[in-house]
Amino acid sequence: MRILLLLVFNLCIFSDIYSQDSLVNYQKREFSGTRPKIGLVLSGGGAKGTAHVGVLKVLDSLGIHPDYITGTSMGSIVGGLYSIGYTTDMLEDMVNSTEWSKYLSNNSQFKTINMIEKESYKNYFEFPVYDWKPNLPQGAIKGQEIELLFNKLTISVAKDTSFDDFHIPFRAVAVDILTGKPYVFKNGSLALAMRSSMSIPSVMDPIKYKGMLLVDGGLVENFPVQECIDMGADIIIGVYSRKLVDLYIEPYLSDRNAANFDEVIPNMDRGYEAAMGKIDNLVKLKAYIDKFPQATIDTVIFKDSVYVSDHSIIFDNNDSTLEHIIVNNYGHKDGEYTHSDQIIESIHYLYGTRLFNKLTYGYSPDLQDTGVILDYNVVNTNNKTFLLSLNYKTETKVGVNVGFRLRNFLIPGSRFEAKFRLSENPGVKVQAFSYLRKNVKHGFDATYYYRTAKIPFYNEKELIGEYSSHFHRWSTGYHYFAKTYSDLYLGMGHERMYYTRIIDLSSFSYPKIVDLSTYFNLYFQKNTLDEKYFANKGTDWKVETRVYLRNNSRYYIPKDTLDKYPDMDEYEADTTFGNIKISFEYQNFIPINKKLVLINEFNAFVGTGYLYSTWIGGVNPEEEYQIPFWGLAENSIMASNGAFYRIGLRYEFIKKFYISGKVNLGFIAEDVFDILESPDDIYGEYSSIYNLENYIFGGGIRLSYSSLLGPISVSVTKSSMSSAVWWHFMLGYSF
Repeated sequence: MRILLLLVFNLCIFSDIYSQDSLVNYQKREFSGTRPKIGLVLSGGGAKGTAHVGVLKVLDSLGIHPDYITGTSMGSIVGGLYSIGYTTDMLEDMVNSTEWSKYLSNNSQFKTINMIEKESYKNYFEFPVYDWKPNLPQGAIKGQEIELLFNKLTISVAKDTSFDDFHIPFRAVAVDILTGKPYVFKNGSLALAMRSSMSIPSVMDPIKYKGMLLVDGGLVENFPVQECIDMGADIIIGVYSRKLVDLYIEPYLSDRNAANFDEVIPNMDRGYEAAMGKIDNLVKLKAYIDKFPQATIDTVIFKDSVYVSDHSIIFDNNDSTLEHIIVNNYGHKDGEYTHSDQIIESIHYLYGTRLFNKLTYGYSPDLQDTGVILDYNVVNTNNKTFLLSLNYKTETKVGVNVGFRLRNFLIPGSRFEAKFRLSENPGVKVQAFSYLRKNVKHGFDATYYYRTAKIPFYNEKELIGEYSSHFHRWSTGYHYFAKTYSDLYLGMGHERMYYTRIIDLSSFSYPKIVDLSTYFNLYFQKNTLDEKYFANKGTDWKVETRVYLRNNSRYYIPKDTLDKYPDMDEYEADTTFGNIKISFEYQNFIPINKKLVLINEFNAFVGTGYLYSTWIGGVNPEEEYQIPFWGLAENSIMASNGAFYRIGLRYEFIKKFYISGKVNLGFIAEDVFDILESPDDIYGEYSSIYNLENYIFGGGIRLSYSSLLGPISVSVTKSSMSSAVWWHFMLGYSF
């Protein structure tokens, strides 16, 4: 819908291209004395507007330097940056290297989402709740990331209050949607002007400024030529409009999509070609201008830091609930020079807590000092949210995931979240979390987790036995977040796992098995992936140590056996103390090019005391006690020690459609202390690294699609353990 609105909007603003006034011939006018002033007018047009960069490259190469620039929408961005001294090479690099899909969306950078929030992020459709009634989620783009980008790009003019003080005087045009009148930015924040001028109605949130609601200037004035004349321009060069121009340049872009920023390089090339098509007229203009005395062109010195003399925090709707969190965690110090990256990093750190719906910054002049006032602009997140998603997996069947999240209840910076999986295999997760005091680097949680699953036993593909598992965990612990993408955790927990027999494995099998354990655990995790699903780059790794205070396993005897031997105990018990389990998991995504990604994954776990707590198999396991293995059904093997390596490639053959291939190798040992024993030895048979039967090999291919409902994938896999071929289907987000 956003793309459709964008196309209709741009169709309207370009409809007057061929109905403008006739060209004005500057050579028929008389100029005396000083050199005639050249004005450059850059129209809007979304991604098409990147063609302006190609036009500027030709003007630069000829030595034609505009004296004034005006722009609307994308024209305000290209023109604004050029006016403060960006070279055409710098503009080309900026346009080409910017991930516009990231900046023109409400999706946060996954890397910057706090680790405690990463689990639920992008797993649910989130509906804000007002007066205990769910509402539709926000559709328009808030502009969080694009505003941070614009402030970074324009930091060198943070202290300039007048656009006439720029390297080239500049004007940007927006429209007050309340009155329908244009607003011309001639002073203040250049970043704010650029953001306001590109705010397409219903696609991006309007900007609140001086009692106005500002949107894209293209609604009223897509080609601000009169503004350029009013600044003092004598000769007008216009791009993509003929109105009152002396030299008109029209890149051929009718076959381009204004919403497609994947075409920015071809668009810049089209702009260059169009300007080269006017090379004779441009050369004549240069020769004509050279007849007059020439002005000196100043050298621009770019700055990447600014002296912050003071700061302010501006809350939307005057809701200052979280002011103490911002004050104690922002990344600058008053009275010092502050780098733009330092400011953005601290904002990402705060925004990654998801306590804020929007958190940006800007600059205003400090009339009492030589520096600037750093203004934090804050919109707190909605405190109540309803969560909903759908999920289907071959192993867990269809499910509906619902939940409720409550923030800042009783304690500012706290979060209570309850999630439920309504399915043949239901689940529950309830978590209370709060940052400790005022510092978001420290947090404390208390969590209850319940999940059911099927544990199948196969002979080839014939199901010969099955257990139903019921897993409960109560845990609590302390988190230290040095960065948004890292988590050091120290806690304790109690787990109960119940296995109930559904299908007999043999003439004698336990109808019920119960495992009880209490433990302390310490882990460190670092996740720098750029996306939660279909990551292209980054690493996610975790190392964990658990010290079990007590393990108790109970194996219940079949009823017919108890009837036959009435003196037999109801269950066999095995209790151990002080067992240790160490686990390591690793994922790495390396982009080979824009469409092909190399994937490396590794899992290893070792433990004492035969801790059979890890299940192997499947391509889409969701639980932390599960390890994927392409070629096995999910939960096919239970192991106490093992190591598994997977390597694969993923190729995006059509936008959002992927094909993947993976191979994996695994080693399983019953006792870690016997891995070097001879395979012929009774101790080494099931643990020795020299016994090939302790290794498994497998692989497969997967076809995936990134849909609005979540990932959709179909996989076919096979392993060395049998001749069976396994099909796996998944739709939707995980629980």
